[in-house]
Amino acid sequence: MYVSNSVNLQLPADVDAALGTLGDRFGLSRDEVLQRVLGLSVDTTVKVPAAVKVPAGPVAKDGSLAGLVNAGLIAVGDSLTFERPRLGQVFSALVADRGWIELEDGRRFSSPSPAAEAYVGGSQSGWECWKHDKSDKTLFDLRDELKRNP
Repeated sequence: MYVSNSVNLQLPADVDAALGTLGDRFGLSRDEVLQRVLGLSVDTTVKVPAAVKVPAGPVAKDGSLAGLVNAGLIAVGDSLTFERPRLGQVFSALVADRGWIELEDGRRFSSPSPAAEAYVGGSQSGWECWKHDKSDKTLFDLRDELKRNP
């Protein structure tokens, strides 16, 4: 049973669990999740979980882009762009050492999807949304090229 400030709602267990999961993922209360789903007026500031801290030295694992870096398809320091034209949003990142992705604010991610999600707060296919600026190809296309020509 979920109790809000003004109404007691009895929700099926799976609905309550889904609200809790979404709330935990984005740092929202169950009320805030329901308000967003119902399209009610709410604070639209997205609460993004902190990025994984990269340990120093050889303990750090290679990121998902390491194969592309090792193959010479991209290089450390290359810029990546994620555009959402209908919303007028453009996000930038850099290819960091060991194949990690570094956002403009310094947060680092080992794979493209969490890096994209950190900007927009929702599920994203990072391989498809990040574009490598020098080649003008998506990371998906570059990964596909690497699979075809190992």
